[in-house]
Amino acid sequence: MKETNEFKAAVSEIPNITAFAERIMIHWHLDRSTAYDVLLAIDEACTNLSTHAKTVSGEPVMITLKMRKCFGFLCIRIMDNSIYYDIEKAPQPDIQKNLSGEKEGGFGIFLIKTLMDRVKYKRTNHGNLLTMIRRVR
Repeated sequence: MKETNEFKAAVSEIPNITAFAERIMIHWHLDRSTAYDVLLAIDEACTNLSTHAKTVSGEPVMITLKMRKCFGFLCIRIMDNSIYYDIEKAPQPDIQKNLSGEKEGGFGIFLIKTLMDRVKYKRTNHGNLLTMIRRVR
């Protein structure tokens, strides 16, 4: 089964991205709870790219999703060709401001880090690489 695919970074592509990931996880017989968490993290990361990412040249931002399962872990890699953004410098969400209506959003990176066992982000020669690791049964 193909475990890598490329998509245009567009909100309209999110259902295709998550459907691709879901087919892989069904093939691997992952439990529903784990699959849901992984799909939510993938959806959030790709939605952030579709909404916020830009390239220097103005060309479309492309997302490559690669999934691997080995030795009890699921490794999800999301690569893109956008301008560098360091997720470690993203502000922590302020729940009180969200609840009071002062601020909207800001939970994406927090959610990804909460759902996954390990999250790494780095700049490569080809763009950005987000690696998410999740223990599976």
